[in-house]
Amino acid sequence: MSLNYILWGGVAVALVWAGGIYYRLIKLRASIDDSWDDISSILKLRVELTTRLITLFKKYVGTHHEALEQIFLLRNEGIYASPLDTEAQAFSSGALAKGLEEVFELAHTYPDLKKTPEFLEIQNALQKLELKLQGLTQQYNELVVKYNQKCTLFPSSLIAQILRFSQKTLFYHSFS
Repeated sequence: MSLNYILWGGVAVALVWAGGIYYRLIKLRASIDDSWDDISSILKLRVELTTRLITLFKKYVGTHHEALEQIFLLRNEGIYASPLDTEAQAFSSGALAKGLEEVFELAHTYPDLKKTPEFLEIQNALQKLELKLQGLTQQYNELVVKYNQKCTLFPSSLIAQILRFSQKTLFYHSFS
């Protein structure tokens, strides 16, 4: 009879241990999802500001400038990239950041444009978004590293494999 108690006690301890690991994995995955939602909202705001910038540029430069066409295409990539695909979002985000740098360099050749309040407002807003995006990206990547370690390191990897927890992808964003 005491062997039965020991056996059931061992099973209970194993279930509590597995439940604790499961809870930590679920909690980390939820934190990653929340963090990604924050990044995604910043990326959407940046696309909106880029649209405003393109419209403003068209007034001063015209519609057929090469840099303007490039940033227009990059903006569209950002719009149509799947919000769940971190690699596609990272690629379009990095490309858009580089395109924005080129457009702001081009703005130096149009002094009237550079002096407009709307241009200065968009430029400041984009700079603030880039800083915020940098912080959010760092937070997201730290969570992903923790989660991926839990999914790959023994003993939590056993639970992760059994319950089909898959590793997450880091978000690489090039900052200007």
